[in-house]
Amino acid sequence: MPAQTAASERRLRWWQRLGLQRQTVDWRERLRDSLGAALGVGVSGSVGWWLLGGQGGALWLAAPMGASAVLLFAVPSSPLAQAWPALAGNVVAALVGTAVYQAWGAGPAAAAAAVGLALLLMFPLRCVHPPGGGTALVAVLGGPTVHALGWGFAFVPVGLNAALLVAVAKLYRRATAPQRAHTPPVHDNRHQTRDAAPQDRIGLTRADLDAALRDFNQLVDIDRDALEDLLRQAQAQAWQRRFGSVRCVDIMSDRKSTRLNSSHSKQS
Repeated sequence: MPAQTAASERRLRWWQRLGLQRQTVDWRERLRDSLGAALGVGVSGSVGWWLLGGQGGALWLAAPMGASAVLLFAVPSSPLAQAWPALAGNVVAALVGTAVYQAWGAGPAAAAAAVGLALLLMFPLRCVHPPGGGTALVAVLGGPTVHALGWGFAFVPVGLNAALLVAVAKLYRRATAPQRAHTPPVHDNRHQTRDAAPQDRIGLTRADLDAALRDFNQLVDIDRDALEDLLRQAQAQAWQRRFGSVRCVDIMSDRKSTRLNSSHSKQS
């Protein structure tokens, strides 16, 4: 058994060197995500085709929408896959790419500048969306069909495509997995005591998480609340494995000593 464990660890390290990660998503979820992405692109493309497809060589679906669909449907807890980044990130990138093309043409320097400037703007606008880099490139290198659209490329098809993808993703998620809607952890003091919220009294606190994220100093591809929820589940598993069940006394308030309207506060 130890030999098998060691061999498994060696294979895992080899996979990690190649950038391969262990899959934790079951086949049902993979199929659901894949069907959702196909549906989102299908709806977005169909509407674009209906509105623009009859106009000769009109561009009715921007290529980076395929990457946006992967994020929206397969990584829904990512901050990069929320409605604002998906919509604003693509539109901002298209505007930047159009401006760069009009100023510098369609050479390699213009392509590099478009991606870099688009990302630079996405940070303060809080709309970092990886497919936006592709959108900026399409605006520069898309050829006569894209260049003929001018500033309108950012809104039709890019803005239209992105808005439809976001709408389909939200509706699809509610229809197929409503129980997976994430509820942010509750940190308020609902019992009006001086104690911290129960989940903050042992192990990880929100302040710990904020400090770790500041020290990490990189974009994390998971929503802050979802990350906290995941870490608390891992923490609970670790507590269960090492110490057994957490006792009520570990998390419950002592009403006599912690009531805000205690006799001591009344006397003062």
